[in-house]
Amino acid sequence: MTDKERERSYEHYKQWQNNKARYEHECVAYVLLFGIGLLFLLKYWYSIITGVVITLIIIVAARFLNIFKKWYNMRRGIKVLENMVKDAGATNVEVDHKNRTITFASAPQFTNDKLSEFQNALSKMGLKVSVNRVKKEAVNKEDAMNSNDKKIRLLKSTDVGYINKNNQKNLGKADKPGTDNNQYFYDMECLDCGNRYYANGTDIWDRKCPNCQGGRP
Repeated sequence: MTDKERERSYEHYKQWQNNKARYEHECVAYVLLFGIGLLFLLKYWYSIITGVVITLIIIVAARFLNIFKKWYNMRRGIKVLENMVKDAGATNVEVDHKNRTITFASAPQFTNDKLSEFQNALSKMGLKVSVNRVKKEAVNKEDAMNSNDKKIRLLKSTDVGYINKNNQKNLGKADKPGTDNNQYFYDMECLDCGNRYYANGTDIWDRKCPNCQGGRP
């Protein structure tokens, strides 16, 4: 064995001795830490369990508080929106707290821009309430007890009973060819003035009353 090999072997032996000593010291330290921890648990186990239970109670209480806050804000938002639509002239306002919705018979001034104003006003108050348009046929006092008239209508423009954004109601398909390609006329009624007229199926969604809204005949 050369001198370099002997020196290298000695260095490896010294490193092994150091590692062995450090490992023994670490084992002793781990045993001591485990023993101290065990003694601490045995001495203070009641306080530790109490602290854990209190922490869990606080977490659960915070969770329920958050749920209640969301529920309260939703109820508050629906109430504020209900007052808004009533002040704007809506009729037949009905609140469904279970489904978190408000339905009402809207006047012609209830455009999409008006609904956006409601949405923005609620947002400024910190209330996250979605305001969307659905179709609901207006009812009078004599028909107020008729549940069919109170149903929210989500129809296609060519379906009987569909009411477009201008308060024009589709009364059904007429046996009369329309003026558009492969179209038939549909009977239309203005819910503002009662005027009845014809419209192509492709135009129902956007028609205006020729009598009171300046629509084409």
